[in-house]
Amino acid sequence: MSGDKKFLISDASALRLMRPEDHAFVVNSWLKSHKECNFRKANGKDFFACHAPVVRKLIAESTIKLVACDPEDIDLIQSWIVADVRGDNIPVVHYLYTKDIYRHLGIATALFKSATSGSQRVACTHLGHAYDDVKHKFQDVVEIFYDPHSIITREK
Repeated sequence: MSGDKKFLISDASALRLMRPEDHAFVVNSWLKSHKECNFRKANGKDFFACHAPVVRKLIAESTIKLVACDPEDIDLIQSWIVADVRGDNIPVVHYLYTKDIYRHLGIATALFKSATSGSQRVACTHLGHAYDDVKHKFQDVVEIFYDPHSIITREK
């Protein structure tokens, strides 16, 4: 699927691959919405300055990068997910983000399902708003667990 090819997930939302021109928005929304960003200083360093290189590396190296967008305007991002697969074949969701106005419409659920392919166990490396929502929604079907060490997803 090319970055411009889209698949409808509802009348108001479509799924497509993340494109390089999406990366600035993804990095910005990831860092600003991350629960730990409340701790602006980590070891005397600014959280954003410390974590931005980690986020950029995960975006560059992850194999699953999907965006939910307006079907009529693929540049209008509603939600996105960056994920990968660990060496033991467990999907790893690095981050899942949805703009406030698009929350509780099933968009994050569609992204999560697409990225994890119905796996029974899913690791998450970052805690965000969507983590708690998705974990609660899938609690009877999927074991979703926080594992920041899964940032290293496969041997290089």
